[in-house]
Order: sequence, then C-alpha cells, then structure tokens
Amino acid sequence: MTVFACLCCFTYCFVNLYSTITLMGLIEPLARLGLYTTFYYLGYLFCQFPGGALVDRKGPKKLILLCTALCGLTTALTPLSLVMRVFSGMSCGPIMACASKLIASRRGKEKTKGLGVLFAAPPFGLLISNSLTPLLMSRYSISMAFSFLGLMAIPLVLLGLVVFHETPASSRTIVYSQKEALVCFVGNPWQMMLCASGFIFMFVVVGFGAWGRHYYQTLSLSSFHINLFMSLFSLFAAMGSIVSGYIKKRHECIILFAFGCMAIGFAVFHLFTKPITLAVFSALFGFVCYLPSAHFTSLAISLAPSRYLATAASIQNFFLQLGAFIMPFVSTLVLEGTSSYENLWRLFALLLLLGSLPLCVMKATFTRVAGTSNDT
Repeated sequence: MTVFACLCCFTYCFVNLYSTITLMGLIEPLARLGLYTTFYYLGYLFCQFPGGALVDRKGPKKLILLCTALCGLTTALTPLSLVMRVFSGMSCGPIMACASKLIASRRGKEKTKGLGVLFAAPPFGLLISNSLTPLLMSRYSISMAFSFLGLMAIPLVLLGLVVFHETPASSRTIVYSQKEALVCFVGNPWQMMLCASGFIFMFVVVGFGAWGRHYYQTLSLSSFHINLFMSLFSLFAAMGSIVSGYIKKRHECIILFAFGCMAIGFAVFHLFTKPITLAVFSALFGFVCYLPSAHFTSLAISLAPSRYLATAASIQNFFLQLGAFIMPFVSTLVLEGTSSYENLWRLFALLLLLGSLPLCVMKATFTRVAGTSNDT
C-alpha cells in the first residue's frame, strides 16, 4: 500500500501539470500558454535539492502529505495568477524524493520493483488528464474545474495519513551537512555520468511526448487515430516502467538496452505512415521509453551514502527534469531552422548514442570490479 500511495501522490503532480495546460488553453493565447509550464518547472527545479535535504533530515511522511496538500491548494488558485504555477512546482518538487525515500526502505529487489511502479506516474498522469480534462471542460467553468483538481488532493492526503509510516530515526540524518551531501554527489564521477545520461533520457522522452502529436497531425491522420497513438504510448510506457522493476539485470545494462532501442526507433520513425504500423510503433516505443525510469533513481540511490538517499534522488531528478525543461527551446530551434520532424528525430537518436557513452564506461567498470571481487 505504501508504493500505491506514493504512486497516487506522484501521479497527481502530472495530472496537475497536463490538465493545467489544457484548461488554460481555453482562455490564454498560445504565446502566454507556454509560461504555465515554464513557471511550473522553475518552481519544481528550485525545490529539488532543498526538498531532498529536508527529507533526509526530517523524514518523508509529513513532507509528502504537506506538499500534496499545497499542490492541491495552488492548483485550485491557478486561475487567479500565473505565479501560482511557481508555487505548484515548488509543492510538487519534493514529492519524488519523499516517495523514493519511503520506497528505498524496502529490501533488495523490492526497492527496484517499487520504484518501477512509482515511475509509471508520468504516463498515468497523462492518461488521467486526457480522460478527465475534457469531462471537466464540458461540465464546469474554468474556476470550478481547477477547484475540482485541487480537491483531488484531499483523498490522497487522507490515504497517506493511514498508509505512510515515518522512516526510522536511524535512517535520517539529524545533523545534516548540505556541503557534505553535495560533495558526496558531485564528487562521485558515476553520479555525474548518470546525470548526463539522465538529462538526455528525459530530453528525448519528453520531446517525443511533446512533438509526437504534432508530427502525427502532419501525416493527415484523424483525431481518433492521433489520440489512440498517444494513449497507446502512455499506457505501454506505464507498463514498461512497472515491468522494468522485475528485470533481473544490472541497472546500467537495462538503461543501455533501452537507449539502443530508442535510438533505432527514432532513426526509423519517419518510415511508418500507416495507422496500423504507427499504432504498433507507439505501443512498443512507449514500453521501451520508460524501461530506464526506475533504474536511474535506483542506481543513484545505490551509489549514495545511506544518510543522503533522498538528496541523491532529488539532485539526480533535477538533471532529468532540466532536460525536460530545456527540450522545448532546443527542439523549437531545430524545427524552425529545418522545418523537418525527421531532423528532430535524428537529433534525438544522436543524443541517445551520446548518452550511451558514459553508460558503457559504467558497465565496463562495474563488470570489471564485479569480476575482481569474484576472483578474490
């Protein structure tokens, strides 16, 4: 139940993100609409390190409940001011670190399985938003729709009060050194290599989610087919994240496999034009895209001292979400400069190949270390 409650709280962050863009699109011009996402990510990124530090020092239970409640409040107040999106991002920022800390208390492979379920949250959030938002738009005013989204936080907080148990005091760092936490992370070359690959991972995955629909529209497909393809992508992405936790391979090996499959997928994407082939591609591509999600965080946690688990997860998540934040600016330049989605997919494939290089170094080194340990 702890994993399920963490999934619900984390999913709520993405329902908030995606639903806000759709609802505000009814009353805001396109040029201003992008600010709602930008302001959200500014708040989200700002709270990554402070949120992780607070979790390691005070424990995750109270903080995840407080952040979920504040997320609901700021969501309900979104129509009043664009600034509310900054506060929404700040509220959602520490939730991933809290959930990771709660799940990291599980033993062995159960930890990875739990993280696999947790990182199904982004596609689940997109699926819920795509189903819920049209219903709210058809029945309620903008202010009432946001009030409904805000009230959704109440049952999540109540669920957390019943399910969440505070981590033992021995797992919290009462005397917390921000300098030491940063040095432990930044001074570890494996963590920084993982951050570089994670940045690219989130850049291309969010890039496909953002531009895939627009690309499908250039193929003169019906709205039914476009919605079907994006729903298949989201559904199978959630399945891929959950299944990945049960794969008995080293983290870097799973990430490398997914990167290779994704690079091939982007390279051949333009060859598919028929609805049936695009449907199959969307499903398979969604499944592969989210195979690495849990393994980035799980590997970052395994490389960190036990007293700084949440800090490691939050800093690593900062670099992942930084990729998502920068992606729209870079991809827009590519599309405006070349007027070709095919060039954008090629860029994504090239980035994945570059992101595979530090993973190859990690794989070779970890394999050599494991072999040396076995020999001794």
